Amino acid sequence: MHTPRTPQFLTPAAIRPQPGQEHLHGPSAEATLAEVMAFYERVMEALPAQLAVFSPDGVYEFVTPSAIADPETRDWIVGKTDAEYAAVRGLPPEVVAQRQERVQRVVRTRQSETFEESFTTRTGEVRHFRRHVVPVFNAEGAVQHILGYGLDITDQRRAEEQLRHSQKMDAIGRLAGGVAHDFNNLLTVIGGFTECLLEDVADEQQRTMLAAIREATDRATELTRQLLSMSRRQVTEPSRVDLGEVVRDTMQMVGRLLNDRVTITMALATGLPSVHADVGQLKQVLMNLAVNARDAMPDGGTLTLATAVVEVGDAPAPRLQGLPPGQWVELTVTDTGTGMSETVKSQIFEPFFTTKPQGKGTGLGLSTVYGIVTQAGGHIAVDSTPGWGSAFRLYFPVAGTHEQAPAEQAPVEVSVGAPAAS
Repeated sequence: MHTPRTPQFLTPAAIRPQPGQEHLHGPSAEATLAEVMAFYERVMEALPAQLAVFSPDGVYEFVTPSAIADPETRDWIVGKTDAEYAAVRGLPPEVVAQRQERVQRVVRTRQSETFEESFTTRTGEVRHFRRHVVPVFNAEGAVQHILGYGLDITDQRRAEEQLRHSQKMDAIGRLAGGVAHDFNNLLTVIGGFTECLLEDVADEQQRTMLAAIREATDRATELTRQLLSMSRRQVTEPSRVDLGEVVRDTMQMVGRLLNDRVTITMALATGLPSVHADVGQLKQVLMNLAVNARDAMPDGGTLTLATAVVEVGDAPAPRLQGLPPGQWVELTVTDTGTGMSETVKSQIFEPFFTTKPQGKGTGLGLSTVYGIVTQAGGHIAVDSTPGWGSAFRLYFPVAGTHEQAPAEQAPVEVSVGAPAAS
């Protein structure tokens, strides 16, 4: 004979008096009610979505911990409006006005509304939310409360933006790579005939003109090489590489390219696992990022290069979003320069995009960096704040599956123009 399971929690229906039992009351009923209240309190505390209850006038009546973590603030906000809360939290005025307008419209139309909301926090971070505003009716059918709940979709939006950017860069890269490949063939012909003419022509004026053609051809060939790197169509010779060693070797040379007002600092982890990449291309990446940092620090500053091993789990930290689970070698190149706006940051890896004056840059440096890193199976991310500098974070998959000892940070000061300390 089947025995019904005992409910693990109580609902309002469980404490509603049954026919003929309306007279029952006392300590037992009060204890049951306390159990129900405790159950719903646990549910509200565990609710992942942000939940708030408003009066029809837009006054807070209840807020869950997922919406406001601080218990004192949750107690304080009851009886307050969004405008009063905004004065404390610093919400943008337009966000407050839109919320008030939606509450009023829901009361007026008696219809639910779903919308997305984005704003910049006091720390400068852009957050995205999907909100739902729902009317709650009393027994007479009048709107008695407004239920507002929302989900933080910031990580989802970031992932979507990364996917769109990746798709755009892939399309641009295919186009640029195809053009560069065909154009490179033409340049080979031009360069070859120019060399032949230089061997046969004796007239000095004609030789000067041919030399100018050869120089222009060489510059055009370099541009096509960068385009091919950006589009991941350049032939590479990958091998197992110690990224820290490549950084040290490259910075010995790069230090001479920077002005004497730029200080280079390195914090290279010891015991780094190897990565699988082309050494020449890695050096090109470092040179491009160093020169880019130099140009962002016209009055001088500090260029910092750091390496580390990062483990990416199933729920990666925000800065590791988009990386598949596993072990990665991280290279961070940070400057204390002018920084970038969100608009500029969203375009920096596009071919021919540059903020430099005409004739001062090709706009291919960072797009080449992007192509080389992705060709090596890596990922690249950028953090930047106007006036505070930029940080380029490069992630390369570890080559092989052998265990590595934990890496230890070893800061090294490097003097510009002198060989880097090993």
